[in-house]
This record gives sequence, C-alpha cells and structure tokens, in this order.
Amino acid sequence: MNTNINAVVAGAVEFEQGSNAWLEWRSGGVGASEVAVLAFHSEAIGWTPCPIDLGDAPKWMSSPLGLWKRKLGLEPGPALNADMARGHALEPGIREQLNREWRSQFEPVCLQVDDGSPLRASLDGVEVTDSGVKVLEIKAPNPLRKRWESCPVYYTLQVAYQRAVLQACGNKVSGSALVAGYENRNPDAPIEVQLFRQESNPELEQWLVELVQFFWDNYVLGRNPPPAVKGDRVEIAGAEAIAQRWLVANAALETAKAELEAARADLLAEVGEIEAGSVAVGGVIITRSDRKGSLDYAAFVKENTELLKGVDLEQYRKAATTSYTVKADPKA
Repeated sequence: MNTNINAVVAGAVEFEQGSNAWLEWRSGGVGASEVAVLAFHSEAIGWTPCPIDLGDAPKWMSSPLGLWKRKLGLEPGPALNADMARGHALEPGIREQLNREWRSQFEPVCLQVDDGSPLRASLDGVEVTDSGVKVLEIKAPNPLRKRWESCPVYYTLQVAYQRAVLQACGNKVSGSALVAGYENRNPDAPIEVQLFRQESNPELEQWLVELVQFFWDNYVLGRNPPPAVKGDRVEIAGAEAIAQRWLVANAALETAKAELEAARADLLAEVGEIEAGSVAVGGVIITRSDRKGSLDYAAFVKENTELLKGVDLEQYRKAATTSYTVKADPKA
C-alpha cells in the first residue's frame, strides 16, 4: 500500500483490504458496505426513518440482527460468492484504467474516526486535491445482467457513509462517484464503465453517522440483540425437549417413507399393469385412477394477454392464510 495516501488523509489506518488483520479490524465497527442493512430497517431498531426514500430492502440483504451476530462473532460473515470474487478481481484494474484515463491518482484507503469509534470505512479509491478529498467506489456487476439505469440506492447509502466517515475524521470531501465496470470479452480491450456521480447530502450523511452510533451503543456494546425483521431466524428457549422429540420422529418418518416408496415400487412391478378397477393382494388394495391433464393457465395467459387488459385480478384472490413449515436445521 502507498503510505503517502495514509499520511495525507486524516483518519487513515494501514490495512491490506481482504487480509485477516483487516477482517478483524472491520469487525470492530460498521463499514460502508454494511450501513444499508441498518438504513433499510432503521425504524425497526428504534431509530428515525431514512431522509431519502429507500423502498423495500432487497431479498438478499442481511438484517440488523444478522449484522449484530457477525459483530459479536456469533456467526461468520457472508461467504465469498461469484459476484464478490469478480469485484475483488476487477477492482485494481478498473482503478488503474480510470487513473490512466482521468489522469487521476485514486488509491484505496481504510478509515477510522478514533480507536473507540464504530465509524470506519474501506474505500476503493480516494484522491487528495487542493479542493479536498475525492471519493471513488468501484463495483463490478454481472455482465450478463441488464446495465444499471441508475445507481442502486443501497450503493448511494454506501458512498454517503464513506463521505460521512471522511468528514468525521476531519477531511473535506470535494466530490464522490460510483463506477460500475463490466468485463470485456476481449482481454486487451478496456473495461466498459458507467459513471454515477454521488452528490453531497449532509442530512443523509449525518443521519447515517447517528444511526450507526445508535446501533453500536444500544445493541453491540450491551450485547442486546436488535428486533428481528422479516426473514430473520430467531432462537428461542424452553421447547428444546419437544424439538428433539420432533427430530427423532421426523428421522423415523423419513426412513419409513423411503422404505414405503421402495416397497410400493416393488409391489407395482410385481403386480403389473391393472386394466381397470382395483386388485387386492396380501391385505393391500391397489386401485387404478385415470385423470385428464391439468390446464396450463400460464400458457393461456401468455397467449391471451389482450383479454386480460384492464382486468383487476385482485378481486379473484382468495382469503389470506397462514402456514408453518417445520424442518430440521442443517446447521445444527
């Protein structure tokens, strides 16, 4: 890492991003890539609504409870997936290409407000100019998916938090942008990039700082789990014995089902085809049933879209129901 950037950016700390030391340091606070988890669920954890419209949280996103567990070491961080691996692999090349094309000097840097603060961020690139520090966030979206029409809001939150941490460290931020870089099939050709400038939003930036501090003070430091949100799995106590009874019974059932299916197949093979009606053998009755094929409603709708224009299908929706699925925990 170029130590010059650490010498001129207030709050910079020297870590190689992705190293074990960096992972340990990152666990001691809330990073920019994690802040959206809190922002989307701010009201659920007792904080104020986000000053910008966020919409619904993406289904793949974690929750405050999940983030809390990771910060306390109760569960591991997210496993490296294909998208993350592609981003790690392409980031240096994208930064180098942009520095060459823009005649800039963006370098990665890690920031921390002070030793006891949860406010910290790992930035893909900062450049120090006479007017202040410029921020660059690099993404490498899946090239097989549709190009972004605008910057996803969770990345807007990420850059806003990076700006906030820089400023909390005593730096003046003069500009920020997010770049999406797409691999080119020709390895000798430049990476295709989309540029999304991120405007300053002091209200949002301050709100994110206060949100992170609230989460840290009220939940992490006190080891007090935040409220669960939709999709969370919550451990409860008091029914362990009944749960074990269910697990034993379920294991026996699965074994019996496998044996039952095998015996059924052997029996049908031995009896052969039945023309009609039923046959009895050894206390077992085998009945043949013939039914028409079901209607392919999806194909009908696809081929008759004009007929359904203007039709409010909600009027045909049945009453809502609630069901429960009980299954063995593969992690237990």
